[in-house]
Amino acid sequence: MSSVFCEPCQTEELSSPAIKWCTNCEEALCTECERSHRKSKASRNHVLVDLLSAKSLPKVKVQECLSHEEQKLDLFCIDHDELCCRLCMTENHRTCAKVVPVDVVAKDVKSSTMVAHVLQQADDLRNCLGNILEKAEKESKEIDRQGKEISEQVSSYKNHIIDLLDEAEQSVKSDIEEVCTKQRTNVTGIQEQALDQKTKIESYLTNLQALSSTDSNEQTFLFAHYLKSLLSETESLIESKRLTFHSQIISFEANKDILSSENIIGEIGSTIKSNENELITVPRHGAQASGSVYDNSTKDIAKKLEFTSRLELTGSGNEQIRGIAVSKNGKIVLCDHKSYYVLLCSAEGKYLDKCNVKRQPWNIVILHDLNHAVVSLTGNIHFASLVSVSGHLQFIDINTMTSLREIKLDFVPLGLALVGNYILAGTWNQIYILSANGSSVGSEKTNRSRCPVTYIAPKTSGSVDDLYYSTTDFLLLCSDGNTMQSFPFVSGRPRGIALDDQGYIYLATREGQLLRISLEGKLCDTLIEGVEGYGSLWAISFSNDYKQLFVVTENGGSVSVFKLK
Repeated sequence: MSSVFCEPCQTEELSSPAIKWCTNCEEALCTECERSHRKSKASRNHVLVDLLSAKSLPKVKVQECLSHEEQKLDLFCIDHDELCCRLCMTENHRTCAKVVPVDVVAKDVKSSTMVAHVLQQADDLRNCLGNILEKAEKESKEIDRQGKEISEQVSSYKNHIIDLLDEAEQSVKSDIEEVCTKQRTNVTGIQEQALDQKTKIESYLTNLQALSSTDSNEQTFLFAHYLKSLLSETESLIESKRLTFHSQIISFEANKDILSSENIIGEIGSTIKSNENELITVPRHGAQASGSVYDNSTKDIAKKLEFTSRLELTGSGNEQIRGIAVSKNGKIVLCDHKSYYVLLCSAEGKYLDKCNVKRQPWNIVILHDLNHAVVSLTGNIHFASLVSVSGHLQFIDINTMTSLREIKLDFVPLGLALVGNYILAGTWNQIYILSANGSSVGSEKTNRSRCPVTYIAPKTSGSVDDLYYSTTDFLLLCSDGNTMQSFPFVSGRPRGIALDDQGYIYLATREGQLLRISLEGKLCDTLIEGVEGYGSLWAISFSNDYKQLFVVTENGGSVSVFKLK
């Protein structure tokens, strides 16, 4: 610091070399000014150090008041523990009892507890901040590491999804080919049968025309009789729709929720589109053409039911069965409404397993290709509340009896039915049409007020518009999306409904009756009279070969098995 000049002398424009540094005034002093500094009463106790020593001292302006320019902090208010200048004292500390000069309070400060505490606090905070910085550095490195790791996981998952999409694409293409092959086979079979009948008719017709030009009356009669029989046979085939096919529509429904579904891309569906303009009808000729080949009154139907056994349930005695369905391999799946369980029984009626669901199950259908059950979950609600609350569909793997996905709906589903690749779900005054993954396709009104659709049975036409359904008050026939017919002879409260392989309607009632109804809507017979000890009936279902009928009896407490005789 040899080039440092005395600061007091510089105020008089003199350049005297400085030799000392006043730590209190924070200025350099020459020899003459140092002597004066020591003589003055105001500065005689200031600490003077060599310029070389002053180089290591901090250059911090701590003596200037921040509130008052060019005023030094030469006073200390003990009451407020605050440094102040003389203007501060006048403005803020006039009433304070203990305002003393800094040099007085600073006496022996180096050995005081205050400096020790300040030094200790500063050291503690310095260490704390050091730890924070060290931790921040580690956290920064950890964030970089995790970011890199997650990026690698995302890339890996993306590749995994691409692999799944490739597999799903091949699976869907395989399904397309399977559907096309099945439909082509059906059309080819009809073609071959129609061609065979056409060839026979043309052959007999040619021979008959040839004989008609001769005198052979006997041969003409024989050929005419053979041709008449053949024409009658062909007419019956056409009327029974064995030689009729509908336009086939192969559909693809994209799956918009690929990560929560087993079918990542979507599903292939096959629905039948009926076109009335393309239906083949047989022209009528006189009285012989009247009447239908399929007249229910002439069929050889089972005359009665024979009780054989009851299904073995869980044994709790608290079951309240509301829904029943039979899987492709003959196992029986039941909805226990009271205990929040879906039960599984073997084809022999033995209890096998159960799956717990979150809400009370009502009805059930089975997607046979996947061996998955779809269950309507209602919760503990009254029918009158159906309009204002939502419900759920629960998918269950029947092989393992484990829950799959649960889908929330904007309505409470009750009766369920399966038509092709569509699920029909009944609710208050409405029947919703859902895709196989549970998304809504459309809905139809039942044209009945205060009418919860509790059970549904599709007609054999395979159309979502043609079906029977029961409500708490009516058994109804819906055709082309409109309610066409009710059945006034049903005196009880309708419940479960099912169709046999000949198209007869079987209806269970709350009063314990099991009715059989013809296609024309006429009551054929009462198979269970309601006084036979089976109690109130609920859901019903046929076995796959239609030789057994499962009836939920005793108000849901048991399932009785009947053989049709």
